[in-house]
Amino acid sequence: MSDDPQPAAPQPRVPAQTRDTATVVLLRDGLRGLETYLVKRSRTVDFMAGAHVFPGGRLDKADSLAVACALLSADTLALRQRLAEDLPAMHLAPATAKSLDMLAGHADVDTALAGATARTPPIVEPKVWNEAGRAFISLPGDPRHALPDMLGGTIRRIQLEAGRYRTVPAA
Repeated sequence: MSDDPQPAAPQPRVPAQTRDTATVVLLRDGLRGLETYLVKRSRTVDFMAGAHVFPGGRLDKADSLAVACALLSADTLALRQRLAEDLPAMHLAPATAKSLDMLAGHADVDTALAGATARTPPIVEPKVWNEAGRAFISLPGDPRHALPDMLGGTIRRIQLEAGRYRTVPAA
């Protein structure tokens, strides 16, 4: 029998605490249709390094007032057609990709704002899962998600592949 101390048993991982955040979506009517503003995150940060995102951050209490809340919903075809040449080259955060997907059907800022004010913002709880060594995010409307679609758009599933997120069909 050895006098060497036994290694400590591995400690269970504690899930990270969630926190509320807010996003600012700047829109304007452009010559080719609806335009939005994105920023590129620094490549030196731990989370979503180099990704294009809407400006935003931690949610303040005043941000949750009813007059400040709106979530845009839309058919995706128009924006997808206008931005098709740009989107594949961009590294988009999943929430940004879904937001652009939802904005796609709005021809102008007025219709985007009308769609946003016509409904209560839903609470979306993405489901993260792994299969065959691949990481996925399921959104409402994906068969792997418990909730039906309440967001609109076409993106229901996102896969992490080679450090980048890409949309994939929900099987």
